[in-house]
Amino acid sequence: MSTLTYFQTRSRMLKASGRCTRCGSMPLAAWNRSMCAYCLRRMKLAARARRVERARRGVCRNHGDRPAVAGRRSCQACLDADLAYKQVRWRALDAAGKCRDHPAVAAVEGKTRCVACIMSGR
Repeated sequence: MSTLTYFQTRSRMLKASGRCTRCGSMPLAAWNRSMCAYCLRRMKLAARARRVERARRGVCRNHGDRPAVAGRRSCQACLDADLAYKQVRWRALDAAGKCRDHPAVAAVEGKTRCVACIMSGR
């Protein structure tokens, strides 16, 4: 007995055949997408409208029900999670000797930024 719902099964079949998982049309927006350009545009516009509405209400842009920190767009939990992620990423880049803003470029010796970042005042 399958535990997949009808929608999960339909979505997998459409994706396997290279069709949009929302409307079933072809072609997909890009080779690594599962939606056509029309559905992708609609989804992006809906997400933008949600973010604008949440900002207007003063709640977290990710959760929508938690109050945003004063002067920010996210709640404290989201800000803490973002900082924790950045700290892990920064440690890895620092250990590899890479620029924090341009990971493909080596950082200046003893610094955490590349020459371009230092020259621009970052």
